[in-house]
Amino acid sequence: MARVEIVTYDKQWPSDFRDIAASLQALLGPEAIAIDHIGSTAVPGLSAKPLVDIDVTLPSREHVFAAITTMERAGYENRTNVAARWDDNADQWVLNRAS
Repeated sequence: MARVEIVTYDKQWPSDFRDIAASLQALLGPEAIAIDHIGSTAVPGLSAKPLVDIDVTLPSREHVFAAITTMERAGYENRTNVAARWDDNADQWVLNRAS
């Protein structure tokens, strides 16, 4: 089993989010309705896994599929469950930025 690393709060996380959000906004353009810092790194003072979680809100499923393609071309890795990728009812996809 993989070990989960929890670290003390890092005051850099909000800045990291702003940098990543600006990059995503430039990449996705006006179709990105909202880009929000979510998860434990978004809570000041809370220990967390050192991974900045971000939620991107798009206007439609078609925009999501287009954004996935754009993000993959930019080096993001689609980590969505394979079955969910093709599920018409899926409403959450996971992409990780390559290190």
